[in-house]
Order: sequence, then structure tokens, then C-alpha cells
Amino acid sequence: NDVIVTLGIVPSYPETGYGYIKTGAEIPDIAVDIEMYRVEAFVEKPDRVTAEKYLKYGKFLWNSGMFVFSARRILLELERYQSAIYSGAISISKDDGTISDIESVFSQLPDLSIDCAVMEKTDRIVMFKVTFPWADVGSWAALYNHVADKGNGNRATGDHIYLNCNDTLIWSKYRLVAAIDLQDIVIVDTEDALLVCSRNSTQKVGNIIKILRSHKQWEKFI
Repeated sequence: NDVIVTLGIVPSYPETGYGYIKTGAEIPDIAVDIEMYRVEAFVEKPDRVTAEKYLKYGKFLWNSGMFVFSARRILLELERYQSAIYSGAISISKDDGTISDIESVFSQLPDLSIDCAVMEKTDRIVMFKVTFPWADVGSWAALYNHVADKGNGNRATGDHIYLNCNDTLIWSKYRLVAAIDLQDIVIVDTEDALLVCSRNSTQKVGNIIKILRSHKQWEKFI
């Protein structure tokens, strides 16, 4: 039917690190053996209380960030809602463009996610309601659930020592990391930087990147 399809994941707990999709009217379709809905709204990451309400209400699904569309349809949507991105896409699709040409055009395009650029605006989107196991490992707090459990809720990779710690993540490859008397902390030790933060604050890592960029320090880390 020349629509854009997104997948809404039925939430299994009140996750605060994911965006949500509010389901609209159900769309009957005898050709598809799956529940399909209009998208009423895309919702930003909620706080804990709001996430619990979403889970109880039942009409909010996790935004998987997965979209299915034809090249023709997404170009039409870009032309309609994001003319600069559309023009850039057409420009870099030309066969005679060099890598340098493509990089030059791409670097000038608006810095927008596909959600903000198109999906929150278009009237051509529908949602499949799905229940398969899924996780968006987009933060250290989310990764915590997929790292080996070391007891007392502690999880770790690499060489580590826990002393009277609970629910703390250690991610290390390059040296021994020792943690003492910690609760709900994330420690990420990499070759060039060390991150220590609350598990409830891992979504704020992007703010550190903004600070590094504003002080012209980012180049040394990439």
C-alpha cells in the first residue's frame, strides 16, 4: 500500500532509556496475520513514573527504530518534509560523484535522525505490534542487562574486583579495575578515557561529547 512500516515492541518493563510509540486506531488487513495500527504519536524517553504509566495503559510500545520502506517512498517523504536532505541525497546518488564529493555534500546535510526528519511528520506510516525479544543497547545502562552476572547484581567484563558492591557494571579491557562500596555505578575503562557515572545517568554521556567538541578536544579521541 506504499506506506512506511515501523515495528513497535510490546514493552516487558518500564524502560526509561527507550522512546515510545503511542498506538492509534487498529488497521484491519486480512493479508497480514499481525496486529497493525496507525501511529498516533512518537514519544520521547520518559521518566520512571511515566514509563510505569505507559506500561499499565497498554497503548504505548517501545520504538524499535526499525523502519521498512521503498526507496521511492522515502525520497518522496524527504522531498516533502526535508528538502535539503532530499536535494543532497539526489546529488550524492549521481554516478560521476567521487567519494570526496559525497563527503562534502553529506557533511552539509542537517543533523537529524530519521524519526525527527520524517517519521514524526509523515501521514504514511503504520506500525506492526510485535512481541519478539528485543533490546536497544544504546546506553551502558541497557548493556548492563547483557553482561555476565558476577553476583549481587554486579556485572563485568575484563579483570575486576568487587568489594561490597551492588548492581555495578565494570567494563574493562586494558587493566584491572577494583570497585569498593559502590551501588548502581557504571565504570567504563577504555584505552584513552575513563567513564564513571550512576547507572541512572548513562543517557547523559552525549553531554560529555558536546563539552569535548566545544573545547576542541574531541579530535584526539577519534
